[in-house]
Amino acid sequence: MSETSSINWLKVMLKANQIIKPIDIDDELLSDKEQLKDYFKVTINKAIEKATIINKTEIAAHAKNGIPNIPAIDGTFK
Repeated sequence: MSETSSINWLKVMLKANQIIKPIDIDDELLSDKEQLKDYFKVTINKAIEKATIINKTEIAAHAKNGIPNIPAIDGTFK
């Protein structure tokens, strides 16, 4: 999934496990360090929020299906 800043100067790609992939920064943004930091913070936080929601949704879906029947999971070996 990806998140793009409001005026498309910064794009962050993030996997659902919150591993950051490519980051694209428009040259316009490179001239203003403070603005770059602000855009980076907001965009990364939005991407992490989206990834967290996706991750929680996937975990909930797996939990809903229950734990598979794995031999000896109850502590007894038959």
